[in-house]
Amino acid sequence: MLAHYQNDIWEKRKSPPEDWNKPLPEYLQKEYENSYLNVKSKELRGEIPSSFDPTFKFCTIL
Repeated sequence: MLAHYQNDIWEKRKSPPEDWNKPLPEYLQKEYENSYLNVKSKELRGEIPSSFDPTFKFCTIL
């Protein structure tokens, strides 16, 4: 932590910016729609069926 406290390049904040929770830009929202993180979070909330099929057998060809 010594390097962190000795760093005088950046000004440390006392509080978060006022608009810290504003919506993402449209292009980032579109990218997020099909992201792995979004799909898995929807599966965990039960909004979409799980993509994991326990009956699927893995096969390795060597």
